[in-house]
Amino acid sequence: MNYWIAVDGQQYGPYPPEQFFDMQRNGQIPSHARVFDPQQDPHWVAAGEVRPPLAASALAAPVGPPMGNAYPAPAPPASQVPPQSVATFAPAAAGKTNGAAVASLVLGILGLLLSFFMVGLPLALLGVILGIVALRSIGKAQRTSLPQSGKGMAIAGLVTGIIGLLIGAFVLFAISLPVFLNQRSNANDASVQAELRNAAVAEETYYMTKGSYTSDMAALQTAGYRPSANVTVTATVSAAGDYCLEGAAPNATTYRYDSSAGLLPGTC
Repeated sequence: MNYWIAVDGQQYGPYPPEQFFDMQRNGQIPSHARVFDPQQDPHWVAAGEVRPPLAASALAAPVGPPMGNAYPAPAPPASQVPPQSVATFAPAAAGKTNGAAVASLVLGILGLLLSFFMVGLPLALLGVILGIVALRSIGKAQRTSLPQSGKGMAIAGLVTGIIGLLIGAFVLFAISLPVFLNQRSNANDASVQAELRNAAVAEETYYMTKGSYTSDMAALQTAGYRPSANVTVTATVSAAGDYCLEGAAPNATTYRYDSSAGLLPGTC
């Protein structure tokens, strides 16, 4: 059972247990090193997580040819070769900050600052997505000999992105609600106006057959008027014989249709 050490992209070893734990006790192993520990799964762990084996016999140095110039170092058994080869280590990438975490933090902050504008929403959303991707990537890298930094930035980007999304959604709702209500009011106004014009046609039809206008809505229905369920129309006839139709509906302006003045806002 042997140990390997990976420091700044370089792999060293194998070390028998006795030699490895002597180095650990003497502070010769950097705190940021990764160690291949055959006792643990996953095998590559932080240097501070390695503990001596429970069996005392495991600390004994392996039997083999003496180490020195006259004899080459014995090759480790194939079963003990760590899953990573030296060629797989890239010194430039050792301990590198996760790029998605940096992008998440930048986009999350921009999304939060621009959350009162429509452009902030997509930026905040991208910050949240990249924050999740970065956290997963960093978590996977912790189980190898090349861990990545940037977890704090990924969390900050995720949080600022979520806050930016919430603020942006509230602003969008605040802007859209008055527009929606205004459109609804305009549609209701149009319904009232159309209803009054239909009633006015019925008044004229009634006048052609009866010689006078009427305030009886049932009589107007016999003349062709078809009332709507959402609009209330009332009719009055003046002493001079002129009629006035008044229409009202929920969330709509009240209108009147005067036989002499036509369609106008207001009551009779």
